[in-house]
Amino acid sequence: MPEPRHLIVAEFSPYKGHCYTTVIANTRHVQWIGEGRSREAVRPFFDELG
Repeated sequence: MPEPRHLIVAEFSPYKGHCYTTVIANTRHVQWIGEGRSREAVRPFFDELG
């Protein structure tokens, strides 16, 4: 995966309640989707970047 220059981070609840999904995208493509909205939830994305 090429290093993104700009990231968009959005979190949403796909269902009613407190179950969240986080999406990380650059200006053209979704880069990653994960469960949760905490720092630990997005850590795997940043680990992949190195």
